[in-house]
Amino acid sequence: GNVLVHGVFATASTSSLIISGGSLIADSPLHAKGWEYLNGHLTMTDGLFEIKYNSIQFSASATNTISGGTLRSGEAFDATYPGTFQPAGGSVEIVGTGDNTIYCNSGNYFYNLLINRDPSAGSYLYTDITVNNNLTVNAGTLHLLGLTAKVLGGVTLTGGNLLVDDNSNLLLAGSTALNVNSGGKLSVIGVAAPAIVSRMATGNYTLNVQSGGTIAAQNGIFEYMDVNGINLLAGSMVDPGYTFN
Repeated sequence: GNVLVHGVFATASTSSLIISGGSLIADSPLHAKGWEYLNGHLTMTDGLFEIKYNSIQFSASATNTISGGTLRSGEAFDATYPGTFQPAGGSVEIVGTGDNTIYCNSGNYFYNLLINRDPSAGSYLYTDITVNNNLTVNAGTLHLLGLTAKVLGGVTLTGGNLLVDDNSNLLLAGSTALNVNSGGKLSVIGVAAPAIVSRMATGNYTLNVQSGGTIAAQNGIFEYMDVNGINLLAGSMVDPGYTFN
């Protein structure tokens, strides 16, 4: 079934929220604090859990068993208390307008992370992150902001921009792929310090800029790709303002 909650949403530390299909959407307008707190246990195997206009925070008492479904935030996402967000499946989707922030560290990680925001909106890392499967940018810009994103499954840019800036590291696992598809953009732009695209540990990854995809590079380090290097396919584009200089 589907549940729509119009007030500010939170769960108690003794609670158990189980979602195995359908949707639970809390659509309270953006409020002063902006955070809606998950304090108890969350089980998800399928379905949608959405905080439509506010931010999601897993508190110190939170636990979860997540193997599927989508957890969608209309603003920021925070999992900084140790061991409070460790999904085995499913996706976190960041939507909405304006700028927001992503915090996920202290042993926490994403399984899939999807940036699907207004085209003019930005999401900014405020901690290093690990994505155990796929990182996808469909719309908006994901700014690494001098931090590190480790991705074990692969990176796909289909309509937004992934900005790797000064002192940022985008690290891919061996035998994975970074695909810049039509409408997507990879920006590796260092100013005062290099921006880095590399591997996590061993092996090599594929970097393809497909037809209609764009790459921008300045003061960037690209290393440990496969034998094709930065593979610019027919119809791909290099940003004329950042031409690997």
